[in-house]
Amino acid sequence: MNKNTLKQAQLDTLNEEIETSTARLEEVIKEQTELRNHSEDIRAKIKSNERENEELRKETGEVQHKLNMLERERFDLSRLINQNKNSISEDENTKKVIEEFNQQTGFYDLLTRRIKLLQDNLADGFSNFNNFLEPATAVVLIKTKIEGVGFDRHLVNLRGLKANYESTIWSFCERKVKGEVIAPQETKAVLDGIDNALLAPEISVYWNKQ
Repeated sequence: MNKNTLKQAQLDTLNEEIETSTARLEEVIKEQTELRNHSEDIRAKIKSNERENEELRKETGEVQHKLNMLERERFDLSRLINQNKNSISEDENTKKVIEEFNQQTGFYDLLTRRIKLLQDNLADGFSNFNNFLEPATAVVLIKTKIEGVGFDRHLVNLRGLKANYESTIWSFCERKVKGEVIAPQETKAVLDGIDNALLAPEISVYWNKQ
C-alpha cells in the first residue's frame, strides 16, 4: 500500500514552526506568569490601600474629634480669660469710683453747710423772723431721724433726699473716672435740690424752730 510522505522541505518547515512556536510559548507562559504575579501584587496593594484608607478615615475622624474638643476648650478658655479681664477692669474702675466718691462731701456734712448758708441768707436783712438751730445740732436731729426705725412721710422724704444725693454723686464719680466733664449746672442742680428740700416745711422744722 502506497502512502504519501512529507517531503524534507515540509518537515523542515514544520520543525522550524515547532521550534519558533515553542520559544514563543515559553515567552507567553513567562509573560502570563509575570502578569499574574503583577495582578496579584496590584490586588494586594488595593487591599492594603483599602485597609490603610480605612485606618486613615478612622484617624481623620479621631483627629477631627480632637480638633472639635480643642476648639471648644479654646473658646471656653478665651471666654474665661475675657471674663476675668473684664472683672479685673471693672474692679479697678469701681475702686477708682469709690476713691473719687470718698473724696466728695458726705451727705450730712453737706447738709450742715447748706443749712448754714440758708440761715445766713435768710437772716440777711431780716431779724426776729426765724429761730435757727445750730446747723450741726439740726443735722444731728436729721441724722437720728433718717437712721432710726420710724416710718412716716417726712422720714421717707429725708431718706429719699439722702439716697438721691449719694446716687447722683456716685453717678458723677463714674462719669469723671470715664473722663467725662461734669457741667457746673449739674452740680448746682444737686445743691438747689437739697436747698429746696431743706426749705420744705416738714424738713425746715429741724433747723428753724418757730
